[in-house]
Amino acid sequence: MATALILGPTGLVGSYLLPLLIEAPEYERVIAFSRRPLELRHAKLGVVVDALSALTERADELQADDIYCCLGTTIKVAKTQQAFLAVDYQAPMDAARLQQQRQGKRMALVSSLGADPASAFFYTRVKGVVERDLAGLGFARLSFARPSLLLGQRRETRLAETFGELGAVPLSPILRGAWRKYRPIQAATVAENLLRLVRGAEPREGMEWALRTADPAAGLAD
Repeated sequence: MATALILGPTGLVGSYLLPLLIEAPEYERVIAFSRRPLELRHAKLGVVVDALSALTERADELQADDIYCCLGTTIKVAKTQQAFLAVDYQAPMDAARLQQQRQGKRMALVSSLGADPASAFFYTRVKGVVERDLAGLGFARLSFARPSLLLGQRRETRLAETFGELGAVPLSPILRGAWRKYRPIQAATVAENLLRLVRGAEPREGMEWALRTADPAAGLAD
């Protein structure tokens, strides 16, 4: 039986994914690394509460077979680019390197639509760089969810995303074909698809995905 590690279990996607991991029969144990205490309690669940900068210090408590990284912030929340990088780049890389040292096999990351190391925009550039650098670590299976606007109940209100929902949701029916990936999507759907990808199953929704397998020739493909 395997152990799953989830980073960001109180975030929008993570809060939907955590119960799915607990219910998943292939996981005997689920470890949640969180910056705040969790209300959820379960016999399978172990919770480590600490700052993201303490990831390497808590390594012995975070041993797992599979990693699910649902971390994410915005420049507005983080205040500085350095603080943003600590959440969206450094923490995922720290966790991934720890698991590679302990023979971790699979990882799934919530990234972003438009992630590209060459992007002119800081946000999508960082998302692309972390995808690229994680791909170089040699996971047997590495999956990226690249959703457009996420829908769901957030802990905090983000005005830009609220206005985005008001404008984008009515347009969803006309976003078809190559434009389908720009449709807003429920965070619960993203969570379900993360678990499916790690299991090796096909995603159920038309998000922009990238998947790297153990075959070095496979590379990254949308």
